[in-house]
Amino acid sequence: MQTFKNLKIIDYDPDRSNLLAFMDILQSKEVEGWPFLKDKAKDYAKNIYKDFREVAVFGSPEICKRTATVWLIISGREVTITNIVPTEVGRLSYDEYNAIFDRFYLQVVKPAAEETNLDTLSSAPEVHIEDLIGHETYEKLRIWEVTCNSDSGNGHPNDFERWADFVTTAFLSQSKINAGLLERWLLEDMNWQDQDVVDRLGSEFEYGINLLEYYVNNK
Repeated sequence: MQTFKNLKIIDYDPDRSNLLAFMDILQSKEVEGWPFLKDKAKDYAKNIYKDFREVAVFGSPEICKRTATVWLIISGREVTITNIVPTEVGRLSYDEYNAIFDRFYLQVVKPAAEETNLDTLSSAPEVHIEDLIGHETYEKLRIWEVTCNSDSGNGHPNDFERWADFVTTAFLSQSKINAGLLERWLLEDMNWQDQDVVDRLGSEFEYGINLLEYYVNNK
């Protein structure tokens, strides 16, 4: 399953001096095609009650026929990219987002991190759903999906029993699965074709979790 890449720049020194030096380099060193947007950075810092040195905002060159704004912030002992937002109306696809991310990392982040001796951790552009929702929930999800009639999902009594087992397991294990993630997995990874069925199952999953939460909180 595709996902938006994530970056962490880590400073193990408790005074965060290297992180601040890193941000100073980003703000002061001009990199062709990546203008530092000082006014946006000032407004960003003000809106989230941060010191100006702890944030950075950059414009991007055209990549995959898209341009974007890249937002960074110091949080604790890390610098993270909080978002990459297209400059025009709409949203970036996973491929577009990750292409801008990769170019920004190579041209802007990596040189500054090497100069300040900071470690960088970049996530992969794809993730397996089991890593997101946990092994137990994933096993119940797979059993239901493999055996069910995809024309209805949970209409047959046997399908519903396995569906209910999956939903209950997701609730009891406090899995991070949600309706959107379930729908994406069915469409993108399992190649389900009926959007209406997938949308309905997402809604029924959400309703089932809410019903279980109500029961536990009010029994």
